[in-house]
Amino acid sequence: MQANGAGSNSDEADQPDGQWYPVTSDAYSYKGDSVCQDGARSYYDGHGVPCGITVTNSDVTYTQAWQDGTVVTVRGVQGFSSGWVGEPGDSGALVFALVGNTRQARGQVSASDCSTCTSNSHISASGVLAPDA
Repeated sequence: MQANGAGSNSDEADQPDGQWYPVTSDAYSYKGDSVCQDGARSYYDGHGVPCGITVTNSDVTYTQAWQDGTVVTVRGVQGFSSGWVGEPGDSGALVFALVGNTRQARGQVSASDCSTCTSNSHISASGVLAPDA
């Protein structure tokens, strides 16, 4: 299968412009792992695909309140970088690890309860739970 972003296959677009990389597997992110995220807002705001995000908490749980009053509990991981990690509008983006020339899915960008974080330095991901979860 060709990596081109078409159909139902999972591919990740990156630099150089128009280059597609296959997402070939998935795994859980543990503390100390390095990941990237491909949020559209960060990309189109000139930050490219942020990488070098270090997982700092491999089991974070927080609640998220929706506008309709629904409250849900989110479980995932949290990461930090001294560089850019993301911004509002990146939610739902693929969080992945670089494995050779392929991408390994690690989750998706989600909301965070990080009220004490410095601007654009922390990110939370959910979607790939630990094997014993």
